Amino acid sequence: MDLQTLRQRQQWTLPQKIDHSLGVIEAFASWYEGKVFVSFSGGKDSCVMLYLVEMVLPDVPVVFVMTGCESPSICRFIRQQQERHRIEIIRPKKTLKQVFAECGFPLVSKRVSHDIDAVRRNPYCMSSRLKLRRDTVGRIPERWMYLLNEPYKVSDLCCYWLKKQPSHAYMTRTGRKPYIGLMADEGDTRAIAYIRRGGCNTFGEGRGAHPSSWPLAIWTEQDVWQFINDRHIELPDIYDRGATRTGCMGCGFGAHIDHTTLDVMQREWPRWYDMVMNFENNGVRYGDAIDLMMTKANTFPRHPWSSSHDYMIVKDSEC
Repeated sequence: MDLQTLRQRQQWTLPQKIDHSLGVIEAFASWYEGKVFVSFSGGKDSCVMLYLVEMVLPDVPVVFVMTGCESPSICRFIRQQQERHRIEIIRPKKTLKQVFAECGFPLVSKRVSHDIDAVRRNPYCMSSRLKLRRDTVGRIPERWMYLLNEPYKVSDLCCYWLKKQPSHAYMTRTGRKPYIGLMADEGDTRAIAYIRRGGCNTFGEGRGAHPSSWPLAIWTEQDVWQFINDRHIELPDIYDRGATRTGCMGCGFGAHIDHTTLDVMQREWPRWYDMVMNFENNGVRYGDAIDLMMTKANTFPRHPWSSSHDYMIVKDSEC
């Protein structure tokens, strides 16, 4: 599997992609003798994936992780669909407030937050030094270097505690493997993941791979909306309110590029928005950290970074 093959598949017609996805779904279920489930978020991609999976497996179990970060629109939609699709609701062990306080804020992107967290934990190891060098591929972008010296912690661990950990617990308990509604079209990271997986299905082989199926991996945003319109698939009303995505409300990942979700949250559910923005880490409000990130996204400050720079290390609790 390589990037050229992925791009060729993304150019297929929608009927070709539908046939491919149905084959992917059937092959994955056959490999695991029907011990599969749909990891459902309530967003448009998940709704399309569920529709396709149920074409092959009408009685497939559906699992929704109630993280506490969902919009009221998504929560209502899940309740409405619960009996129709056998949706089981599971919950994480930590709340969003606890995760922010213990592990840090989700800012910029998963990769940047992960790298900032790693450097602050151990700034003197070779990996951290490479992340700070200007001539290194994969270095931390210069405009986000300020996060190394902020009094609050930054990390990508919210996704682990709120989504991955409860999902893994469900898989361990049931022995089932997930269908996940991810598309390689959603960014370079997803495209690289698709290539490393070797395609839409992975069976736990390869570097750090976990058994899972991505039936929509070669689809594009346009394909998804065309399928929704053609099949009259029901969606939550959050899209009618102006949202472009339905992930965790208040998430800072990518908010400096597209802050539509934050805008909708503030306009439609102001009390919920104020509550999340007032969550703290080390005495700093999440809203203040978001505001600073937005400011830095529009300016490009120059920092005199050098090997002798004194980094402020925040001692992290066990996350």
